[in-house]
Amino acid sequence: MNGVFLREDYCDMIVAEGAREADHMKIKLSENIRAFRKEHAMTQEQLAEVLNVTVGAVYKWESGVSHS
Repeated sequence: MNGVFLREDYCDMIVAEGAREADHMKIKLSENIRAFRKEHAMTQEQLAEVLNVTVGAVYKWESGVSHS
């Protein structure tokens, strides 16, 4: 039974690491969107218009609330 518990613990560690990596990717994406917008001297409104999305969507992307 010890082997089963070790496998479960290992699986839990993999899931936890995956969650940390996903959080890091989300932060990186939000930083990249904001940096791109500022590099091009654009407001959130202007970027939203160019991408044909709402200003709320750009805000959510930049704040890391949503990346889709």
